[in-house]
Amino acid sequence: MDRGDRPGCRPAVPSADCRVIRMKILYVVRDMSFIEPLGVMFLSAIGKQQGHESALLILNEEDAMTRIKRERPDMICMSVMSVDADVFERLCRRIKDRFPDLFLCVGGPHVTFECDAVRRWAVDAVVQGEGDLAFRDLLRAVDAGRSVEDIPNVHTRARRNPMRRLIEPLDQLPHPDRELVYFPGGHLRDLNVKSFMTSRGCAYRCTYCFNSKYNEMYSKNGRPVRRFSVDYMIEEIARVRTDYGCDFVRLGDDVFAYRVDDWLLEFAEKYRRRIGLPFYCLIRPNLLKPDLVRVLKEAGCHSISMSIEAGSRRLRREVLLRDMTDEVIFDAVRHVHEAGIHIYANAMLGLPHTTIEDDIETVAFTARCKVAYPSFTVFTPFKGTTLGEKCFRDGLIDGDYPEHTTDRSILNCFTEREKDAQMNLVHLGIWACKFPFLQNAIFRRLIYMKPNPVFFFLWYLMKNYVSARYIWPIRAGIGKKLRLAVRALRFELAGRLNLRSLLGLDPPKKRVRPPRVIADQRPDHLRPSPLFQEEMLPA
Repeated sequence: MDRGDRPGCRPAVPSADCRVIRMKILYVVRDMSFIEPLGVMFLSAIGKQQGHESALLILNEEDAMTRIKRERPDMICMSVMSVDADVFERLCRRIKDRFPDLFLCVGGPHVTFECDAVRRWAVDAVVQGEGDLAFRDLLRAVDAGRSVEDIPNVHTRARRNPMRRLIEPLDQLPHPDRELVYFPGGHLRDLNVKSFMTSRGCAYRCTYCFNSKYNEMYSKNGRPVRRFSVDYMIEEIARVRTDYGCDFVRLGDDVFAYRVDDWLLEFAEKYRRRIGLPFYCLIRPNLLKPDLVRVLKEAGCHSISMSIEAGSRRLRREVLLRDMTDEVIFDAVRHVHEAGIHIYANAMLGLPHTTIEDDIETVAFTARCKVAYPSFTVFTPFKGTTLGEKCFRDGLIDGDYPEHTTDRSILNCFTEREKDAQMNLVHLGIWACKFPFLQNAIFRRLIYMKPNPVFFFLWYLMKNYVSARYIWPIRAGIGKKLRLAVRALRFELAGRLNLRSLLGLDPPKKRVRPPRVIADQRPDHLRPSPLFQEEMLPA
């Protein structure tokens, strides 16, 4: 089936002229994993409400120029992550060189925090921040042939406009356009796990996350955390189950629940009665009190993602601004285990100015939690985050963004040997957690070997096994599971991992090491992080 023949979805609230196709909009994403790009799907639903046609281009699956020539769209919209910024900037230049009259619009996380830089790209409009209603107004202007220079949240080379208020209530938005990605033959259509978002925003200010800067950007323009109504969510989940089939629900909110409140109690009751499917959600360890865990379990919670991030409390408190004691994390794990809920735990390695010993401590701490799926990544200093901006200001960045957070560190405070060890811990950490008797060999010997395909495939096989068995149970025949496994492997290798680094082929680069300081003799819990030392009061 030709991609241009994919069916469109019915808008949540169709407009009177929805039967008349006004413009064809081509939405562009870098790749398609096993999690739906809900932001793009919301935009497509808004476009269809106004009678526009939607199509999807996946860059890693087909040639962009060929597809554009065949589709002949009126407008192209791109969602840009920081790791993909260079790819999209080059693509914009190519498109404008070949199709100069085609309207190009870009948005997404990278655009939000690097807006002034992106305005210089070969594009016609840049959408900053929460873009749903800005995109609606942009479509109206482009369709009518009017200027887009005065639309809030929309910027051009010539003009930067003010930010509008955050959307509230969220129920004014249509349900995401599922048929944009659930096209016949697509891997997401038949997958039994479907993703949803019950809210937007996060109340916390972790230094590695963009939410802190995002909340500052909107400090006078609305509440950062907003929820869709329970009825809105139940209607969407029920419709997806009926139209496409679904027996497991993934709730992808930054924080699904902060406490047991009226919304959660209503959701638990209606979800259990009208949906009755097991679900997965993300919640911080400090919030996982017995009453909250009990309500989640009664609603049907099967698995929870909780971020540990670092094994050292000093790093959690002073570098990451996640001041949780070890006891708080262990208590959260115990409450969840006692409820029979599986845990997916995340942690970061290679934080600025840390050592391999710190990373080993993080893996060992995670192992003590005995979670179903322990996951480790290498810290990536994204612009727009407190910690990322600090790294850029201090000159710690050496190279471009990695393709994925399981790739090598780009911080120049580490030697190549240390970066090799970090990558090996990413791949072998899950084995150290699942089989503690291997820790001595892994921590003392294996991580100091050159990264190699054996370690990568050990990681790949184990992480996919535990995720499919415990966290997001995938129910499919052998043939389909093999096809999904091959796709997952291609996704990891095709642009998501630096294969030369994986094979240990990158030549060592000369590093200018920062000057060593005399070791601080204070106890660990009193010693400030080197990263923020000059910004803290004396101990």
